[in-house]
Amino acid sequence: MLERKPLKGKTQVTFVLPENSPEGPVSVVGDFNHWNPAAHPLEPRGDGTRAANVSLSANSSHSFRYLWPATLRPGCSRKPRHLRTCRSEALT
Repeated sequence: MLERKPLKGKTQVTFVLPENSPEGPVSVVGDFNHWNPAAHPLEPRGDGTRAANVSLSANSSHSFRYLWPATLRPGCSRKPRHLRTCRSEALT
């Protein structure tokens, strides 16, 4: 799930996933952070979810994926476990 909050000249995007699905650490990678898995790890929140906040230019488009060391699922890349990605989406 994505949450968007308009800011002055920017948009704060919050990437949200359930706390334990998928299991293990999860990061959001995208063109806004040069696909760097260390840049935006999802952190637990008090409501049973985990999230990462990213501030982006207003009215811009971006691509992202969630990255985690998980069992291969349909729709996921067939890369080594630590590089698997799923749920590719575009932000507009």
